[in-house]
Amino acid sequence: MELTDDLRALLRRTAPTAAINEAETEEALKSPEGAEALMGMVLSRFRESARRFLNSMYRMTSLRDSGDIEGACQQMCDVLAVEVVPRFRQAAEEQLKGLK
Repeated sequence: MELTDDLRALLRRTAPTAAINEAETEEALKSPEGAEALMGMVLSRFRESARRFLNSMYRMTSLRDSGDIEGACQQMCDVLAVEVVPRFRQAAEEQLKGLK
């Protein structure tokens, strides 16, 4: 992989959306191997976060529909206890607010 200025700029913009801090990003961008690992970390965090959130949404919806609001809320609380990706944290917070 060629570590171009455009790729560095893309990773600098993308890393924070996966909750990867600036120091970690800059360290990774010192080499093509580091940039590749950073890209993998971004993709992995998004993939895992999406899977976790969607699974919790299915359980939350099922619990809510059966009248178990407390259990439905717990699904989103469980996501918030481990989620680091801002987009998915925000989505879980919004779902939780909608249940209360």
